[in-house]
Amino acid sequence: MESIRFKLWSTIIVLVLLILIPIWYFQVIRLEQSYLEARFKDAENATMSIHETIKEYGQGDKSSKVMSSIANEDEICVFLFDENGSPVHDYTMADIGCVYDKLVEEQQYEILSSIKELKYPIIQFDTSNQSALDYPAAIYGSYIEATRGKYLLVVSTYVTPVGRVLEVLKSQLMMLTLPLLIAASIIAFFIARSFSRPIMKLSNAAKEIAKGNYDTRVEEENDDEIGILQQNFNYMGEQICQLEELRRDLIANVSHDLKTPLTMIRGYAETIKDLTGDYKEKREQQLDIIIEESDRLNALVNDMLNLSRFQSGQITLERVVFDLNEMILNTLQQYDLLITNQGYTINYEPQGPCFVYADILRMKQVLYNILNNAVNHTGEDKKIDIRLFLKNERYRVEIKDTGMGIAKEDLIRIWDRYYKIDKSGKRRVAGTGIGLAIVKSILSAHETLFGVESEYGHGATFWFELEKVEHFKKAETIVVSEEQKKIEHEEENV
Repeated sequence: MESIRFKLWSTIIVLVLLILIPIWYFQVIRLEQSYLEARFKDAENATMSIHETIKEYGQGDKSSKVMSSIANEDEICVFLFDENGSPVHDYTMADIGCVYDKLVEEQQYEILSSIKELKYPIIQFDTSNQSALDYPAAIYGSYIEATRGKYLLVVSTYVTPVGRVLEVLKSQLMMLTLPLLIAASIIAFFIARSFSRPIMKLSNAAKEIAKGNYDTRVEEENDDEIGILQQNFNYMGEQICQLEELRRDLIANVSHDLKTPLTMIRGYAETIKDLTGDYKEKREQQLDIIIEESDRLNALVNDMLNLSRFQSGQITLERVVFDLNEMILNTLQQYDLLITNQGYTINYEPQGPCFVYADILRMKQVLYNILNNAVNHTGEDKKIDIRLFLKNERYRVEIKDTGMGIAKEDLIRIWDRYYKIDKSGKRRVAGTGIGLAIVKSILSAHETLFGVESEYGHGATFWFELEKVEHFKKAETIVVSEEQKKIEHEEENV
């Protein structure tokens, strides 16, 4: 398997080669041919310019100045003849001479005859078979019909050899190419290493987490996409640590919650078997305890099952329009024994009809779980306050206890599965310990607002909101009491 370091290095080297190869091609291989084509094209354009000038102004001082200027600028030789082939004007480059002058008289005569016979504005003559020419050259001819006469124009040019220039250019490119490839290799190596090093660190850290070292973290070195990946990896590590802590808490909590009722069930069953089986009053009392502890176990299993089903999306909501105030009143009836026998005080001022659209069975479960949590954590005065009021077109339910409250660092995690603020495992009344996780799942499924407000040492207020319903048919509403049996079949016993 090729490493990412090698892939990055090879990619950069290929990119450098893709830049150097075209430079070599156009500056060395194609340079001479491109230069020839450009020089010949300039001579052809000069021929056409002189043709148009003489055609418009004829032979004279103005046209002579134009021809001299063009010939000097484009480094060409210009010969102008009358229709009979007699010289009228010429401009000769003094340094290397003219191509037309180096031709024999017969060749010159053929060129002029061709121009006169064809009468074309421009003719290019083949010079490749002229052994007298030392350098690449071009000859152009033009027949000119001016207002003051007819003329034969011959334009020729030499192309100075660029072989020596090419040799110099090759050596310079070679001197540039080798150091550039070496520098590119070194730079590519360090760039590839800078990319691969943090990735390898992430890979090694992932292996450590896979081995169970959940405290493994990586140093956040970069402020780019890799840096974001490092941050996300560390965040993942923190979440895994929390999940591992929750897993340990789950084992401890479930073990504690299962051990106590199982021990009591076994103990009382053995007592009935060995000692009190013949004493009806004691036997029935102990059987009641066994039934109560069995119900407690059943509630724990049901809550764990419901939470699992909610989080896996197996439970769908059955929304109906119902009176939230009536649901609260009916729920509080289930706490009469707790209020009478254990001295709890639950304050609630009934409101008028407060219609909402939600799953009544699940919202009753939400209310039970929050109330049970308040009962478990309220202060020594055993006081709980419930409020129902309208806020921003939503009905808001607040349940406040007078206990120690929740520390700031625990506020986010109290909704997690099996998370307990009190690690001792003690509770004043029965409960499964995962009620708030169920509350979060149900309210999240309703896509509604909920939360907790608390300051350590000053109690806690849990709240949730449901949107107010105004326009509905009476047939759409549901009487809470008619659903009571269905709800009580699935809810937790208080």
